[in-house]
Formats: sequence, C-alpha cells, structure tokens
Amino acid sequence: MEANKIYKNKDAWPTYTQLSDAQKKKLIGAIATYLAENYGGKYNAQNLVGEIYSFPRFLDKPELYDAGEFSTMLNACGRHGQEQIGIDVCLQKQGALQKGRELLLAHKKALREGVEYAYRNTRDFGPLLVLDGRGVIDDGIIGVVAGMMYGGARKKAIIGLSNDERENIKISARGTKTLVDSGLNLGLALKEACAHVEGQGGGHHIAAGATIPQHKLDDFLKIFVEIIQRQIAIEDKH
Repeated sequence: MEANKIYKNKDAWPTYTQLSDAQKKKLIGAIATYLAENYGGKYNAQNLVGEIYSFPRFLDKPELYDAGEFSTMLNACGRHGQEQIGIDVCLQKQGALQKGRELLLAHKKALREGVEYAYRNTRDFGPLLVLDGRGVIDDGIIGVVAGMMYGGARKKAIIGLSNDERENIKISARGTKTLVDSGLNLGLALKEACAHVEGQGGGHHIAAGATIPQHKLDDFLKIFVEIIQRQIAIEDKH
C-alpha cells in the first residue's frame, strides 16, 4: 500500500487538513496536471498554494480548523438568514456545529449549482459579462457566484442579476485587480448608472452592488456599459 495514496476512511474521504505532507503534495500535483492538460496556460497553478491560517485546538473539526472554512461556514449562516447558528458555533453551544455543517453543505451546493448555471448563461456585453440569475440564483449568493466566475484571470468585469424580496433587480458587480489598475471603478459606475434609472447603488472599485426596478434593466445595461467603456478608455489614454 502506497504511503502517500489517499484512501477513504470508513464512508468519508479525508479532508485536506487530515492528509500527510506527502499526500498534500501528491494531490496538488495531480490537480496541477489536470489543469495543465485541460486548460493549458489559462490557469496559473501557483494559485493552488498559498498562506492558510488554522486553529490547532479544532484539529478534529475540519470546518473550524481551517480559518477559511470557518469563515465560509459563518458566511453561509448569515447568507441563509441563520445568523444565530453562526453565533452559537462561535460560542461552541451543543448541537450548533452540526447545524452549521448542514448550512455549509447547502451553501456550497447552491454555489456549485449557481456557477454551473452561470457558465451556461453568461452573456458578453463588450467590456463586461452579464449573468442573469433571476429566478434561479438567490440574491444572497449572486455576488459570490459572479466573483467565482473565471477567477482573477478574468479580463472583463461581471455583473450578476437576481430578484430581491420585493421583486426588484439586485445587481452584484465584480472586477479584478488588473481591471481596477486599468481604470475600473464599479462603485462609481453603479452609482452613476443608477441615478438614471431610479435605482440605488455604489461600493468599491473592485466590488459593488445596486438595486433597480425590473422595467429599467435595458436602460441600465446600456448606460452601465457606456460608463465602463469610458472608465477604461480614460485610463488607456494616460
């Protein structure tokens, strides 16, 4: 039996934190090989490794041991309207962790299905991509799904559309550092576009959000595209 081969433990696969150093290296190598064979130079394998933060006292609880996974669980609680469960997990109340795990699994499933839908239903509008997730992707995760599309290598900004509880259109915009360095400011762009369509919006250069009436979508998209084109064009002239 190979020492660094990964086997199931009873009915479950081990988590990454439960692997030995040799197993981790083998897993990373296998993923890098898969990406190289299927995506060529489109994905930087260096993105597979980086700094992580962990809580040694929770070594036997993978969802809490890795700080990134811990924060994802808390995020899942908040996005699904179960903030108290997140608080109870932090306070280590009995039964809270199991509830948190269930929410985390549901959150990841929703994200996976959202991304799968997004890859099939994202349209190219020139300087940006538009993901229309209305009626399919919940407004609580549309921004996360939009941010996951194509990762940091994305060459265009992306906006995700969803319906909020009042049946207005919620808009979540995401960019990349490279795009911001090229002049992109999604917060200002959304604020300016919303001023023309009876909406409200704003945020940061790289991530922003807005809400507009359903019947104003076409007008908004036309104006927003023009603003993004202008932002990037101004930077190109410098």
